[in-house]
Amino acid sequence: MPESEPGGEHPLPAAARVVVIGAGQAGLSVAYQLQRRGLRAGVDLVIVDRGPGAGAPGSFAGSRCGWAQLTK
Repeated sequence: MPESEPGGEHPLPAAARVVVIGAGQAGLSVAYQLQRRGLRAGVDLVIVDRGPGAGAPGSFAGSRCGWAQLTK
């Protein structure tokens, strides 16, 4: 799943099998495991978060670790 640039947004699909709320460590971990089980990021699986940073512990701590780093 593409990571948003600061201040940028990606359009959400009309439907998804799973929506993960929160792009913190737990949310990204869940999304990663679901992708390993066959769900397709951006099609079957969507991650939504209130801010541009992803992977940060706690609320909105500003870490730049995101989906791209987990799927390499």
